[in-house]
Amino acid sequence: MTDFTKTNYLKDLQEQYDSEKNKNKKLKIFRQILKLQEQLKNKPRMSNSKEKEDLVKTATSITLEQTDGTKKRYEQIYSPKFGMCQFITYNKATLGYEYTLSVKDENKGIMYMPPCEEDSGVSEDVVLFPTEPEDYISFVNLYDEIDKYVVKYLDIDPEKRKLANYLIILDWLIDGLNTIPILRFLGGSGNGKTRAVTTYGHIAYLPTLIASPNAANIFRILTNYTDATLVINEDMDLSNKAVKNSENKESVRAIILNGWERKFKVPRHNNTTGKDEYFSPFGLKIMSSYYATSFSAYENRCLNIDVWETERNDIIINTDVKFLKDALHIRNMLLDFKLKNANADFSKYNAMTFKDFGSNVSRRVCQATAPLMRLELFEPTIREYLLSLAMQRNLDEISRNVGTDEGKFFKLYLDILIETCDKDITTNRIKELLPEFYKDWRMDTINNRFKQLGFEIQKKKPDRGRINYHIIFDKKTIFKLIQKYVLPEDRTDDDGHTLNDQIESISTVSEENQQENDQNQEKHGKHENGFQQRRID
Repeated sequence: MTDFTKTNYLKDLQEQYDSEKNKNKKLKIFRQILKLQEQLKNKPRMSNSKEKEDLVKTATSITLEQTDGTKKRYEQIYSPKFGMCQFITYNKATLGYEYTLSVKDENKGIMYMPPCEEDSGVSEDVVLFPTEPEDYISFVNLYDEIDKYVVKYLDIDPEKRKLANYLIILDWLIDGLNTIPILRFLGGSGNGKTRAVTTYGHIAYLPTLIASPNAANIFRILTNYTDATLVINEDMDLSNKAVKNSENKESVRAIILNGWERKFKVPRHNNTTGKDEYFSPFGLKIMSSYYATSFSAYENRCLNIDVWETERNDIIINTDVKFLKDALHIRNMLLDFKLKNANADFSKYNAMTFKDFGSNVSRRVCQATAPLMRLELFEPTIREYLLSLAMQRNLDEISRNVGTDEGKFFKLYLDILIETCDKDITTNRIKELLPEFYKDWRMDTINNRFKQLGFEIQKKKPDRGRINYHIIFDKKTIFKLIQKYVLPEDRTDDDGHTLNDQIESISTVSEENQQENDQNQEKHGKHENGFQQRRID
């Protein structure tokens, strides 16, 4: 049987499957389709073949453009009882659901099939799917159901719980997102991090629960299940020191750090084909850790939620079958929400600018918070909450920045500048005043830290003595660094003078002094020239 004949036979089986009412016969047809799918998928490639490769593909979700400009969204559901996978889509005209075993993209000539029980990722619950849509009724009702579920199994701060709940709902709209932050739970041993990761991990979009992350396994999972949520219940140190000399840890770090923005691709070398391949690690990451780190590239991508040992006695000790049923109920409601809102217009939220968050919020915080704004389409009051959240996250970020090497160096520079009103400050002087911990640091290391802050370093060698490294005064750079490394309450002194005003004053006085010096030099030059001319005469 040729591939062309097999493809037509596949269509016939599809029609039989859709029209068959008897469950046993339906399941038998389903098995036949699976075998045929595998034959088509694993057919040998012919170099001179004119047939398109990947005529049959597996996918968990498909979006097809309709002639009227709308989108038709198909999502995979899975029935563990029958071991059956199929696609489901919402028909807005009939206000009902349609089920199908395959989806044909006529424009691309591709037949999409869902991964089924042959795929251990499905049958072994590595990836959790909804089983059927359950009416979410309204956004408020959906949120309340999620909140009841979380409160039943987990004890966390209500405001933080609210943030996590919204992020889970957003995760089910991920096909329209370009950015999504990392959800991370922080707390000591026995404080409930595992329960938090488990509770939220079971209701995320296509959650993939991994105990010990291995880069190769993650690559395969995220390749087969687009936009899946990666749930890692393990404290991970992603700093440069921790991943040094470990290819696996470096790869896992690349997946996590680049997974928050859709445009980033992670390279992988295919040993079979000998070619480099690029895959998207994009998707929500739910993680846990004992404490926040000094690794800013990671921290700025996280929405952190503190967990403490609960004092409630009504929370079950271990999750059981009832927990799994409750989580499935939420996933089924979220599926209903996702499919019924497949054509929601989020264009105005895609066009948000930094101005929408105000001038006092860092760009990284804006990027992490902005995706949640699209939920305003369903909950109008969420904007005020998210703006307040962004301000608090900005304060948290500044607090972390203060404790970094760059934060300590800038504070020392600022203290000298304000105290002396002298713009001419050297890194030599900075080093002399640094705490004992930094005494062994080389001058070039300290200079590089100031360059990273945005300063220009000018080397000056006098006729005698040591080489001095001058930090070139730049008012705009200092203003930016004040926003990043100085807490708001420390930006005004006891007399009501702001740091910005004091910097402006130092800059103005210095400019006036410079102008006066230039004028004196000019007069002196004219006097010398006149004297020389008289001598010549």
